[in-house]
Amino acid sequence: MSKIVEEVTLGIDVGQLSLDIFGANLNDVLSIENNETAIRAFLGSFSGPVAIAVEATGVFHEMLVDIAQEFGFTVYLIDGYRVNKYREAVGVRAKTDPNDARLIHRYLVAERALLRPIVQQNQEVRLLWRLLKRRAKVVKLRAQLQLSLQGLMINDADKEVAITGLDGLIKQLTDQAKRLAKTLNWGESLARLETIPGVGELIALGLRAMYARGEFTNADRFIAFLGLDIRVRDSGKHRGRRKLSKKGDSEIRRLLFNGARSAATHRKYWGSLKAQYMARGMSEIQVSVALSRKLARIAYAILRDETVYETPV
Repeated sequence: MSKIVEEVTLGIDVGQLSLDIFGANLNDVLSIENNETAIRAFLGSFSGPVAIAVEATGVFHEMLVDIAQEFGFTVYLIDGYRVNKYREAVGVRAKTDPNDARLIHRYLVAERALLRPIVQQNQEVRLLWRLLKRRAKVVKLRAQLQLSLQGLMINDADKEVAITGLDGLIKQLTDQAKRLAKTLNWGESLARLETIPGVGELIALGLRAMYARGEFTNADRFIAFLGLDIRVRDSGKHRGRRKLSKKGDSEIRRLLFNGARSAATHRKYWGSLKAQYMARGMSEIQVSVALSRKLARIAYAILRDETVYETPV
């Protein structure tokens, strides 16, 4: 009779230089270096199934996640906001790396049924999205620099050198993202996305990258992944204010917001849709958010069905 191997569950707090790990098979928190050699040595010590919960930390968790998935382990990515709220809910006062490892493991064990494992990431898709985010930061920096230099006694030629340098960097980041998209054979899907009003090459790249980062069974899941789903807080007769969950990446929401405003300004159907929303008492920003969500739903349908946008009659 074959021996039943129990699954090991691990909670891991990720730092730039180290990983703090706690699990049912460990008597205390284990700390290892956050590098490939140490991670492979630790994960290679398990012979059975392993489920790992990791707090999202920018880029420092990516090596761990990639290696764990390479080993065939199940990985759940927990955002820091949820970890903080869970800490408050269960009354853990001290915030330390070892305590966070224990807390993340506790969260995994308690909430496992409601969590979804992350989909294995394509390195090129991840890099493309990172390029788009860095581009957005440089664009913001350019605008801030241009504004801060106004009214100062600085030579116009020197100002131009600084601005032109940032323009060159923006172009380099854009070109790199487009080259990666070509490597990924995204040409046709990007062209289909660009048939949507308000969606240019940058928004199309962002939407295609988001679509590639998960597995979505319906449009609602895609909307939630983007952080465009509505958070409801009602109690008894009280109807709370509706707000976006904002759980996804803020850059894709910024891109869609700009695309929605462009569509409403230059396209008849979208302009009339904006007028309908405004007639309901919605503010300008609320309308743009609603249109952003509509753009995202259309994008999901186009990517899923491999079709093109058709203006509603």
